Amino acid sequence: MGTGQVLFGGSAADPLALRSDVVGILIGQQHDSGYIADNKHHAVPEQPSPHHVFDYATKQWEDPRTLAEVKAEKRKAITARRVAEDQRFGWQGKWFQADEAAWKQITAVHGWVVARNELPPGFPGQWKAEDNTYASIPDVDAWWSFYGAAIARGAANFAHSEARKAALDACTTVAEVDDFSPW
Repeated sequence: MGTGQVLFGGSAADPLALRSDVVGILIGQQHDSGYIADNKHHAVPEQPSPHHVFDYATKQWEDPRTLAEVKAEKRKAITARRVAEDQRFGWQGKWFQADEAAWKQITAVHGWVVARNELPPGFPGQWKAEDNTYASIPDVDAWWSFYGAAIARGAANFAHSEARKAALDACTTVAEVDDFSPW
């Protein structure tokens, strides 16, 4: 027996000649999609999510993804969010960039401070914040505070992402994982 899925619509000189155990005919009706049940055309209900596939045999939407697949997707989302959160850090009430270019500058200054216990020659004594204002960094102690804030932000983001992954691991259904917030 067929699933009832409407594969195409059209016309024929003798439509009943096409009828079989797997081909159904509704005379006088034109439908290009949906399914036939009880000799009536039925529209496929609205798709619950982009992941769902309609099963014409059961007449229901089904999510073919496995729990492991959905968890893997969500783990990637958690990691991506951590990486995004690591692109900035706060210090003295301001936000500073920590993207790749900014981090190269920060680590260059920090390398000098670690090696010589002084700020580099020509260091302006300040660092530009995201709001285009400047935060004063007049000495090595202020530098260590500034740098420590960046390191603390990264460590906190990592700890948070690991906690989210542990909570994700506790999910037991695809629906739970779909509803799980990565951050």
